[in-house]
Amino acid sequence: MKYIFPINSLALFFLLLTFTACEKKSDTGDLTINLVQNIAGKPLIINEWVYQSPAGHPYKLRRLQKIYSDFELINTEGVSIPFSMKHYFELGRTETKNFVLKNIPAGTYNKIRFVFGLNEARNKDNAYPDELDMINFKWPTALGGGYHYMRFEVTADSMGSGKIKDFNLHTGATYGNQNYLNITLEMEDMVVDGNNHSMDLIMDLNEWLQNPYVYNFETFGFGIMGNQDAQEVLKANGVTVFSVKGPFPENEFNHLK
Repeated sequence: MKYIFPINSLALFFLLLTFTACEKKSDTGDLTINLVQNIAGKPLIINEWVYQSPAGHPYKLRRLQKIYSDFELINTEGVSIPFSMKHYFELGRTETKNFVLKNIPAGTYNKIRFVFGLNEARNKDNAYPDELDMINFKWPTALGGGYHYMRFEVTADSMGSGKIKDFNLHTGATYGNQNYLNITLEMEDMVVDGNNHSMDLIMDLNEWLQNPYVYNFETFGFGIMGNQDAQEVLKANGVTVFSVKGPFPENEFNHLK
């Protein structure tokens, strides 16, 4: 004789609930941000005489390092989703060229906001004692301490005269002046509903040197870490430095390690 054991209705309920939860698609998504750099639309090439500054100096790029921090995504209802983070970029180091904003709530986003550099809360002496990149990016204590925002270093031919000189555009909190930038950019609508996206965040280095002020290498000299006037020019010009391309949906997405 066979015995048929009735299935406990409560057990069946939880079994179906578990199955449904496994099948349910997550409504959050991730955004990969690719850091793209150019000079007046030209790709970056190290140590090649292929660029000219708005002031008229032929120049070649020697080094580019920078920090982005505290990104926010703003949805079409004006609600901001913050990401407490920072990201160090160094030209030539592949592992620094992109990063991921994770677990973005479902919604439609049309603006992105970030800090170029570090704000007062983050920019403290020895705030990152275990990060080699940050240790090497320290700002002198005598000039206000903390960390650089950017190192943009060139070798220039003074107005094409053949007088070759190095110029270092290093930005930071000169004597405690807060020279970081709060940047807000409009972007194409990004609909998040369990899917992932990628976008390019573009920096045009020549825009640091113009609009509204033409930055003359000779005027400000080799180094500007202690020159707040030069910092103010770069801060004003920084408004037009950044743009975005995308975001684009990704059908398959691999988290960066």
